[in-house]
Amino acid sequence: MEKTKTVSERSLDYSYKALEYTHKVLCFLPSWGIKHSAKLFSKFPWPANFLGLFWLMGLLCFAMSFTKQICNFMVSSERLAQVEIDFLAKHGVLGSYERFAKLLIILAIIYLCIGLLAFLKKRFTLQLIKVAAASFAICWLYLAYFIVHIPEVLLTNAEEKNLEMDMLLRNELWVCGIILWLPGLIIGALCLIQVMRISVRNCYCKREETDDLLGDRIHDDLKTHGEDPRYRSSFYWSFVSHIAVLILPLFIARGCFLDAYAIPKGSGQLQVQQIKVKKIKKKKKKKKLVLNMNSPIIYYVPDIDDTKVMEEMEEDSRDTYVATALKSGKLGKGGGKKGGWPNGMENATVRFIRLKYSGGDWDQDMSRNGDYKLLLYLKKTEGWKIANRTEAISVSKLGRGFRKKQKPPFVYITGKRGMRFSAPEIKVLRKYCLEEGGMIFADNGGGSFNSAFRSQIRRIFPQKTWVDISNDDEIFIQPTAFPNGAPPLARHSGARAMGIKHNGRWVVFYHQGDIGDAWKMGGTAGIRDVEADRAYKLGVNVMAYAYTKYLEINFGE
Repeated sequence: MEKTKTVSERSLDYSYKALEYTHKVLCFLPSWGIKHSAKLFSKFPWPANFLGLFWLMGLLCFAMSFTKQICNFMVSSERLAQVEIDFLAKHGVLGSYERFAKLLIILAIIYLCIGLLAFLKKRFTLQLIKVAAASFAICWLYLAYFIVHIPEVLLTNAEEKNLEMDMLLRNELWVCGIILWLPGLIIGALCLIQVMRISVRNCYCKREETDDLLGDRIHDDLKTHGEDPRYRSSFYWSFVSHIAVLILPLFIARGCFLDAYAIPKGSGQLQVQQIKVKKIKKKKKKKKLVLNMNSPIIYYVPDIDDTKVMEEMEEDSRDTYVATALKSGKLGKGGGKKGGWPNGMENATVRFIRLKYSGGDWDQDMSRNGDYKLLLYLKKTEGWKIANRTEAISVSKLGRGFRKKQKPPFVYITGKRGMRFSAPEIKVLRKYCLEEGGMIFADNGGGSFNSAFRSQIRRIFPQKTWVDISNDDEIFIQPTAFPNGAPPLARHSGARAMGIKHNGRWVVFYHQGDIGDAWKMGGTAGIRDVEADRAYKLGVNVMAYAYTKYLEINFGE
């Protein structure tokens, strides 16, 4: 009687079968690709084949020259800080690529012309095709030099020049650059093999030779797996396995990082708007006394009704707000007119990120009809590209999900119930605010949020105290001036905006009147729309402040 296999034994058998199947597939793919490429080439005459190959090479050269695809991919500000990009420019690396890009433009034009000349079946045409194929191979290998050299030179100088480059980022740039580079390698190798085949020589030299050339031997060897197919299949398996072991962990690690938070790059002049204050004064109606001379009259001074006096004072001090632009310009810093920040990122997409927490409703008013309306307001007023939705991240993702100097300048936190952060989360938030230039933008959504939030802030900043943010603070001046400070709105726990300050910078901005609810009411008629407009302007003020301070902390003035 056959012994029943245990679960572990069956699992081991399934693993062996999976490896065996994978081995067969990996060994089959190269020969399958060679056979079908040979069939494809056999359907067309050699001039047509070379037309396609050289036009593909020309288009690749144009892509690498005009769009600088690989260089932009590796040196984009979403992967490297501005200091790294400036270092590469200062040491001539980017200048070398610019010169190489101009050469690629010339070669691209030549390849397009040779593709057309391929239909001229002459001996010198074949020589031109060989030279062009060899030149493409040399240029493509030189392009690989940039892919390897750019990350390596940054890592080598990271400690001396205080660059934010580590081995993980270097390896990721290598892998991603090579993947973009591989299509050109395959096309170039394919073209070199074809120009060294006997059928190509017979076509252009008008001969009837039958002896195989180097290209024929390589083609047949790849197609049939050579004299020892078993050895060749094992080689393919070993090669692919090693590549998988080396590359897959890099892709897995790459997936652990969120997209860098992109602040719009450019130069702007903050558009200051003054909120004028007009006090409403009601004309007092004069009271007329009609006396009956025959009636007994007692003249006395009545006691002052404190309640009535307070109501009159409240009415007299009630403000109406009228916004008038005093200085035109686009939101940002640097004095320009297009908007943005000099240390920002090209083609930035503005995002609104809130913080998840346990014990409460962190997603209050998180929708396209809620906090997303603030992004829509930014798009309308500044013309910036915005995200398709608002986002929420955990504290652990805030700590480890972004690379250095690429974290969100602020995180929004709201709700109306309880809140609790773990000890590791407390450390992450403290480091984010005090060391990394971040800010917590808190909003009291009602309920027990105020007591819960203040309790957690005491844990995050045990040595800090709450401060009433004065009306003339920077955050209430640009780009919109609020002479009376933050509009109180719902006043769940108070009428004043409060904050926590560190080294002259607000690390916590706390609005106590549910500003998120006012954002949600935007677009409606009446007084709520007026409140929403003030809430949008205050939200933009907080975002602009966070952007400016974050860049100052991480990249200097």
